[in-house]
Amino acid sequence: MNNTSQCPSCSSAIDITKNAVCPSCGFQLCTGLVPVIVQPVRRVQKLPASVLLALLIDITGSTGRFSEGVFQAVKMILDFHAPKIREMRVFLHTAGDLDYGQECTLVGNGVTAPEATTAVERLSFGGGGDEPETHLDSVQTVLNTTPWELDRHWRNVLILFLTADSKPARSAVTARQLGEALRGRGIQLYVVAEDYPFARELSEAACGLFFSITNDPEPAQMQQIAVGISQTLLLTVASPATKPMTVPMNRP
Repeated sequence: MNNTSQCPSCSSAIDITKNAVCPSCGFQLCTGLVPVIVQPVRRVQKLPASVLLALLIDITGSTGRFSEGVFQAVKMILDFHAPKIREMRVFLHTAGDLDYGQECTLVGNGVTAPEATTAVERLSFGGGGDEPETHLDSVQTVLNTTPWELDRHWRNVLILFLTADSKPARSAVTARQLGEALRGRGIQLYVVAEDYPFARELSEAACGLFFSITNDPEPAQMQQIAVGISQTLLLTVASPATKPMTVPMNRP
């Protein structure tokens, strides 16, 4: 291989393996194009299953730290899962106490994860917060009105963020009956609530997970809960399809 070239400026012989500039006249030599290596963009491997996520948030006047903690927890959960799964639809419900006109309300109807995060950030909390509330009625409303997926490639998930104890349901349905109905339909339940019997009974009957908080939770505690929910939910999404759901539970 000939490693000698002639300088285009002064015609001097140049060893191109040793020089990029002509030693006689200083002319900048062109020794060929520099190869450009393009690194492929790594795409996240999405899980084959999709998630229908229902959120029920107690918006009574609990502490500011609870409302802030709920937003941070929801954002962490959604940000963690949205890039990893094929599709996520979020049904966001808020509730308070029916005796004070605080109905269970759908504020996010099958929205995307970013839309749900924005909606939670805009929620207004107020009223109540210490006395028993109509949580069981709200859970039953979410159970009976959410369009749960029947396709085996979907996972149905319900996450509750509640404070205070629950009053008996107006329909007379019990926490255990609600939990059994959730389990029978293959709905994975996560309960983030104060440690009252109804919350534990609901979670245990549904074979769900219960995370105990105070009505004034520390931000670090809510973040730990979000991590715990995210890790177990990811396993749920990656696991084989759960038991097919049956027809909605009839009210007593």
